[in-house]
Amino acid sequence: MIKLSAFHIDFFNWRLKSQEPLEFNKFFYWLSAECLKPEWRLESYSKILDLRQGQVDSFYAEISALNKLYLDHLKLVVKCFAKITDTIEKSPLVYIPPKSRAILEAGFVSRDDEIRRDAELAQKNLLSKGYYEYLL
Repeated sequence: MIKLSAFHIDFFNWRLKSQEPLEFNKFFYWLSAECLKPEWRLESYSKILDLRQGQVDSFYAEISALNKLYLDHLKLVVKCFAKITDTIEKSPLVYIPPKSRAILEAGFVSRDDEIRRDAELAQKNLLSKGYYEYLL
């Protein structure tokens, strides 16, 4: 695993402060990079989601990456998933892959109240936007 230096973290934070959402449209490559610490990837992705505000047509790659991480990092994964569902609009262009149900299901059975609240928020967001296949 590559250890991020202070320089790398400072560089990322500097670019994030620039408020240029297009710079981060391909962050899912980093999100999938197993050579970087999962916590850093998820925390950084959460910040990017705050910046992007749904300016993406598909979250397929991101959700695929989140699906690989949820067993060991459920709190951060469910938080990111809730942010994804909060920013999307129901559109034929936005595709939320069915494998994301596993993230919701794990969130619902968690003993952590914050995780359950984020899972409930994600489901509420999906249902309110017409994604009825997420009615569990």
